Amino acid sequence: YTLSQAAAEFYRHSEVKGLAEQTLKTYKGYVDNFIDWYGADNPIADISEELLEEYMLYKKSCGNKPVSVATTIRHLRCFFRFCEKRGISQHIDIIIPKYEKELKEPYTDTEMSLLLIRPKGNNWIDYRCWAMVNYFFATGQRLSTVINIKVRDVDLINKCVFLAWNKDKIQKYLPLSTQICRIL
Repeated sequence: YTLSQAAAEFYRHSEVKGLAEQTLKTYKGYVDNFIDWYGADNPIADISEELLEEYMLYKKSCGNKPVSVATTIRHLRCFFRFCEKRGISQHIDIIIPKYEKELKEPYTDTEMSLLLIRPKGNNWIDYRCWAMVNYFFATGQRLSTVINIKVRDVDLINKCVFLAWNKDKIQKYLPLSTQICRIL
């Protein structure tokens, strides 16, 4: 098997499994970057732990942060585990590099208060942005879930929203507070 043949099988298998479109794109991006570095026509059987370590060092030398290198290797590990299960390649002991996790600084109470202040005037764009900030704050939903909500999915009378698309692919109703219903 060449690396590109193994990758094609992995992409097909991932699609058959019903993985989310974004997950498929992510796998493809990381595996394709590795293919570009290693060579599409090289045999997958020649890939070793040492070669993956060399790739990690290459990614670091390109200015990638340690967390990015770890994420890259985590995605490649899925690909190589698939290849191992299919008998396409031998077992490769893939080590995820350690890194210091950077704490993301949350908004302060003052910053949140400023974001949640109702806009003055009749500017529709300002109001829409304010309503969305309030909705995200009230529900904690992912952007990918929110952009798939249709007008018909929002039931202000019964104070709930129907979520047809979620990361977990389970359709559900989410209750809404009286305050967010008023804003919407």
